[in-house]
Amino acid sequence: MKQISYEQWVKNLNEIIDSPAPRRTTMPLRQCEHSLPYRRLERVPAPEVLEEILAALLRLRHSRCAGRLEFEVGVMRRFWMLVMDLVFFDDPNVEGELIPDFKPPTQEVVHRNLTIMRLLADYAFEAVKDQPKKEKKTSQRIRAAFELLEELVRRKELDERLQETVNYARIMIRQDDNESLPAAITLVDLFYVTREIARPKDFIKELNALEERTQHESVAFAVNNTLVEIGEIDELAALDRMEYFRDGEE
Repeated sequence: MKQISYEQWVKNLNEIIDSPAPRRTTMPLRQCEHSLPYRRLERVPAPEVLEEILAALLRLRHSRCAGRLEFEVGVMRRFWMLVMDLVFFDDPNVEGELIPDFKPPTQEVVHRNLTIMRLLADYAFEAVKDQPKKEKKTSQRIRAAFELLEELVRRKELDERLQETVNYARIMIRQDDNESLPAAITLVDLFYVTREIARPKDFIKELNALEERTQHESVAFAVNNTLVEIGEIDELAALDRMEYFRDGEE
C-alpha cells in the first residue's frame, strides 16, 4: 500500500467520521487503519500532528461509525510499537554492538520523543476512563490502553500522570471484574517494580479479594501470577488456587 503522510492520514480519518457511509460498513475504517504511516522509527509523527490524530480518535470514539472500537484498539497497538521503539532508542545504555551504527539521539529528538510519550500517556489514561455508555466490549479498549501505558511506565518523567493512572487502576481492581484487569494488574505492579517501591500491603489484599470474586480465568491467573512474583505465594499454591477456581466454574 502506498505510503501517505500523517497529515493526510488524519484528514482521511476525519472525512470518514463526517461521512454517513461508515455507519453501515467497517471497510473505510479498516482501510484507514492499514494505511497508518508508522513503520518503526522511520516515520515518527511530529507532536502537533499526533495531537490532531488523538483528537480525531476521540471524535471517532463518540461517533456512530461501524467498527470504531476495533479501529481505535488497532491504532493503539501501533502506538504501542511506537512507544516501545522510542523508549528503547532513548535509552543511553543501548550498546552499539546490539545495533550496528547506532547513534545516540540528539537532545532535540529526546525532547520530541518525551513530548510524544506525554501525549500518548494522557490519551491512554483518558481512553481508560472515557467509555461510551451504549458501547459493548469496552474492556478491549481499556486493555489496549493499559498495555500502551505499560510501555510508558518505565519513563519516570511521566510519573505524575502514571501515578494518577495507577491509582485509577487500583480502584478498578477493587471494584470491577472484566477482562481488562490483567493489564491493569500488570501496570500497577510494573510501576512499583521499576521504581523499586515495595508493593503496598493493601494492594496485595486487593489482589486476593479480586481472585475470590472474579468470574474470569484470565483475571484469576493474572492475580496468582503477580502474587508469585511478589513472593506472597509459591508456584504450587498458585496452581492449587487455579485448580480451585476451575472447579468452582463447573
